[in-house]
Amino acid sequence: MPLFRRARETTPGAQAYESLLERLAGAAEAETVLGALPGAAAASGLSQKQLTELNHDAFHRYAEQALARETLTNNEYIAFDQAATALGVEISDELTARTLIAVINGGLLIAIAPAAVMPEPGEAVYSEVGPVTLMKELRQRDFSGGYGGVSFRVAKGVRVSTGRFGGHSVQTHTKLTPVDTGNLAVTSRRTIFTGSRTTLAMPHDKLVGLNIYDDGLLFHASNRQTPVLLTGFRGELVAAYINAAAQRQLARQATGGSDDALADIAHRLDAAMTGPGFDFERFVLEEATRTGIPQETVRSYLGTYAQKRAKELQEQVQALEAPPSDRDF
Repeated sequence: MPLFRRARETTPGAQAYESLLERLAGAAEAETVLGALPGAAAASGLSQKQLTELNHDAFHRYAEQALARETLTNNEYIAFDQAATALGVEISDELTARTLIAVINGGLLIAIAPAAVMPEPGEAVYSEVGPVTLMKELRQRDFSGGYGGVSFRVAKGVRVSTGRFGGHSVQTHTKLTPVDTGNLAVTSRRTIFTGSRTTLAMPHDKLVGLNIYDDGLLFHASNRQTPVLLTGFRGELVAAYINAAAQRQLARQATGGSDDALADIAHRLDAAMTGPGFDFERFVLEEATRTGIPQETVRSYLGTYAQKRAKELQEQVQALEAPPSDRDF
């Protein structure tokens, strides 16, 4: 079905261009299609406005299919970025956030220079967000009760009661109240809140659950009696960092705490990426077979080495990690 519907004469060149764009959604054909686009556009006879509209629609069809699994491997992200560049499409903030989450889910973790937290030796920082608000649930209570005993008249209009007052407090409602403001960091080992009055560290291996909200996260940890609620950031994005960091921690534990074998694979990746026809997924399979390390372990670890491919995306996401301007507590 043609993507471009207008009251105009359809030329063979225009039809060929539209057909080429329709093939873009097939991941296997994306590279071939992108290479053929410039020549097809020149021969299409379409105006720049028509080409822009066609390209925009085609890219968003491609993006929806690429992000359907909410996971992008290194190879898939490279193809995604190339498609946006070749089609001249400006990616929206929302699509940028979805793309970054998918890339993180695929194993990409970029170590950054920390600004608000002091990592421990050997600890990498992957994300810092601020300002972040630590919230506390306050229970509002009223007192309910009454007198027990008897009363008697001692004079006109005067009575004396005997007995005691019996009663109890009753919870009437709860409300969320901000108690501190600071920064949130996700590292290779833990999630850290550093506020003006409070510092909280939640190790990944102690997390038993995360409630994800549009503007924050509720942390359930086995070493804490009450959950920790933090707001002021994209919950889904920070949760992706936490999940990927925790998975990588498990991957390292699966190798007996030694990164030597994985580091060797990383060096081999550096050499392989410079060769023609590099296929990341095939490389992962071959290295997993060669070393006996699980594929997911190899894929997760090697995500760090995709940072050169995600530099532009990482810059774009900085604005997305700022707190929303209209927050209602």
